[in-house]
Amino acid sequence: MDTRNGTGTETFRIDRGLSDPRNLGRLVEYDGREDLDAWSQNTSMSFDFEKEVMYKDVMARKYINSPRNLEDSRVEESNECFCVGRGKKRQCHKRGIIDLYDCIEQPKIVSYPHFYMASPEYQTYAKGLNPSKEKHEAFFEIEP
Repeated sequence: MDTRNGTGTETFRIDRGLSDPRNLGRLVEYDGREDLDAWSQNTSMSFDFEKEVMYKDVMARKYINSPRNLEDSRVEESNECFCVGRGKKRQCHKRGIIDLYDCIEQPKIVSYPHFYMASPEYQTYAKGLNPSKEKHEAFFEIEP
Protein backbone atom coordinates (compact mmCIF):
# COMPACT_ATOMS: atom_id res chain seq x y z
CA MET A 1 0.00 0.00 0.00
CA ASP A 2 1.08 3.53 -0.71
CA THR A 3 2.14 5.33 2.47
CA ARG A 4 1.43 8.78 1.03
CA ASN A 5 -1.89 10.53 1.59
CA GLY A 6 -1.82 12.80 -1.45
CA THR A 7 0.44 15.34 0.24
CA GLY A 8 2.64 17.20 -2.24
CA THR A 9 6.39 16.73 -2.21
CA GLU A 10 7.27 20.28 -3.24
CA THR A 11 9.47 22.33 -0.94
CA PHE A 12 8.89 25.92 0.10
CA ARG A 13 11.46 28.37 1.50
CA ILE A 14 9.90 31.18 3.50
CA ASP A 15 11.67 34.36 4.69
CA ARG A 16 11.78 34.49 8.50
CA GLY A 17 12.16 38.27 8.51
CA LEU A 18 15.46 38.23 10.39
CA SER A 19 17.22 40.77 8.15
CA ASP A 20 14.06 42.73 7.28
CA PRO A 21 10.87 42.17 9.31
CA ARG A 22 8.76 43.41 6.38
CA ASN A 23 9.71 40.23 4.50
CA LEU A 24 8.41 37.91 7.22
CA GLY A 25 6.39 35.14 5.60
CA ARG A 26 7.39 36.00 2.03
CA LEU A 27 7.74 32.97 -0.24
CA VAL A 28 11.37 33.01 -1.36
CA GLU A 29 11.61 29.74 -3.23
CA TYR A 30 9.21 27.06 -4.45
CA ASP A 31 10.61 23.61 -5.22
CA GLY A 32 14.09 25.06 -5.78
CA ARG A 33 12.92 27.91 -8.03
CA GLU A 34 13.01 31.59 -7.13
CA ASP A 35 10.90 32.64 -10.12
CA LEU A 36 7.80 30.98 -11.53
CA ASP A 37 6.46 31.57 -15.01
CA ALA A 38 2.75 31.39 -14.21
CA TRP A 39 2.24 35.14 -14.60
CA SER A 40 4.23 37.80 -16.40
CA GLN A 41 5.58 39.19 -13.13
CA ASN A 42 6.13 37.91 -9.61
CA THR A 43 2.97 38.21 -7.58
CA SER A 44 1.73 37.11 -4.21
CA MET A 45 -1.35 37.44 -2.08
CA SER A 46 -1.05 39.65 0.97
CA PHE A 47 -2.98 39.48 4.21
CA ASP A 48 -3.72 42.49 6.42
CA PHE A 49 -3.88 42.43 10.23
CA GLU A 50 -7.50 42.85 11.29
CA LYS A 51 -7.66 42.28 15.04
CA GLU A 52 -6.54 40.26 18.03
CA VAL A 53 -8.78 37.29 18.85
CA MET A 54 -9.02 34.66 21.57
CA TYR A 55 -9.16 30.96 20.75
CA LYS A 56 -9.53 28.61 23.73
CA ASP A 57 -7.81 31.12 26.05
CA VAL A 58 -4.96 31.68 23.58
CA MET A 59 -4.42 35.17 22.16
CA ALA A 60 -4.03 35.18 18.38
CA ARG A 61 -3.79 37.73 15.59
CA LYS A 62 -6.32 37.54 12.76
CA TYR A 63 -5.16 38.40 9.25
CA ILE A 64 -7.59 38.75 6.35
CA ASN A 65 -6.96 38.53 2.63
CA SER A 66 -6.19 42.07 1.53
CA PRO A 67 -8.86 43.67 -0.69
CA ARG A 68 -5.96 44.79 -2.94
CA ASN A 69 -5.39 41.17 -4.02
CA LEU A 70 -8.57 41.09 -6.11
CA GLU A 71 -8.80 44.79 -6.96
CA ASP A 72 -9.37 45.98 -10.53
CA SER A 73 -5.98 46.49 -12.22
CA ARG A 74 -6.97 50.07 -13.10
CA VAL A 75 -7.02 50.77 -9.35
CA GLU A 76 -4.28 48.37 -8.16
CA GLU A 77 -1.59 48.45 -10.85
CA SER A 78 0.20 45.37 -9.47
CA ASN A 79 -2.79 43.24 -10.53
CA GLU A 80 -2.06 43.92 -14.21
CA CYS A 81 -0.46 40.47 -14.33
CA PHE A 82 -3.93 38.89 -14.01
CA CYS A 83 -5.08 40.44 -17.31
CA VAL A 84 -5.04 38.04 -20.26
CA GLY A 85 -4.43 38.42 -23.98
CA ARG A 86 -2.31 40.87 -25.92
CA GLY A 87 -2.87 44.17 -27.70
CA LYS A 88 -6.51 44.98 -28.52
CA LYS A 89 -7.59 41.57 -27.25
CA ARG A 90 -6.14 42.21 -23.77
CA GLN A 91 -8.83 41.80 -21.13
CA CYS A 92 -8.77 42.85 -17.50
CA HIS A 93 -11.64 41.95 -15.21
CA LYS A 94 -13.31 44.16 -12.66
CA ARG A 95 -12.67 43.81 -8.92
CA GLY A 96 -13.13 40.34 -7.47
CA ILE A 97 -12.07 38.06 -10.33
CA ILE A 98 -8.75 36.47 -11.26
CA ASP A 99 -8.39 34.91 -14.70
CA LEU A 100 -6.14 31.84 -14.57
CA TYR A 101 -5.71 31.35 -18.32
CA ASP A 102 -2.12 32.67 -18.46
CA CYS A 103 -1.25 30.48 -15.46
CA ILE A 104 -2.78 27.11 -16.43
CA GLU A 105 -3.76 27.69 -20.07
CA GLN A 106 -7.38 26.81 -19.36
CA PRO A 107 -10.34 29.19 -19.39
CA LYS A 108 -10.90 29.33 -15.63
CA ILE A 109 -11.84 32.32 -13.51
CA VAL A 110 -11.77 32.34 -9.71
CA SER A 111 -13.48 34.51 -7.14
CA TYR A 112 -14.66 34.28 -3.57
CA PRO A 113 -17.94 32.40 -3.03
CA HIS A 114 -20.99 34.45 -4.00
CA PHE A 115 -18.61 37.02 -5.55
CA TYR A 116 -17.75 38.33 -2.08
CA MET A 117 -15.64 41.52 -2.41
CA ALA A 118 -16.33 41.62 -6.17
CA SER A 119 -17.75 44.37 -8.34
CA PRO A 120 -21.53 44.57 -7.71
CA GLU A 121 -22.06 43.94 -11.43
CA TYR A 122 -20.99 40.29 -11.03
CA GLN A 123 -23.65 39.74 -8.40
CA THR A 124 -26.36 40.51 -10.95
CA TYR A 125 -25.34 37.53 -13.11
CA ALA A 126 -27.15 34.94 -10.98
CA LYS A 127 -30.00 34.86 -8.48
CA GLY A 128 -29.45 33.80 -4.90
CA LEU A 129 -26.00 35.27 -4.38
CA ASN A 130 -25.51 36.50 -0.82
CA PRO A 131 -21.89 37.51 -0.20
CA SER A 132 -21.02 37.53 3.49
CA LYS A 133 -17.79 38.53 5.24
CA GLU A 134 -18.45 36.02 8.03
CA LYS A 135 -18.96 33.11 5.62
CA HIS A 136 -16.73 33.92 2.65
CA GLU A 137 -13.60 35.85 3.60
CA ALA A 138 -10.18 34.20 3.58
CA PHE A 139 -8.25 34.59 6.82
CA PHE A 140 -5.84 32.95 9.19
CA GLU A 141 -5.25 33.33 12.89
CA ILE A 142 -1.78 32.88 14.32
CA GLU A 143 -0.36 32.97 17.82
CA PRO A 144 2.20 35.79 17.98
